[in-house]
Amino acid sequence: MKQQFIGLFHCKCGTSWRRDIGFFERTPDMVFALERKEVGSKVKQLPVIRNK
Repeated sequence: MKQQFIGLFHCKCGTSWRRDIGFFERTPDMVFALERKEVGSKVKQLPVIRNK
């Protein structure tokens, strides 16, 4: 598995893994992006999965 973002990994076989949801199958309509969230006084980038 290769790491796309911190906490988001992809495999050639079509399986992905994210820390909070575990393993899942990728579909063609999934879009992976980083979302900025303010946690306390810091701004963190967290991976999100959106559908087209």
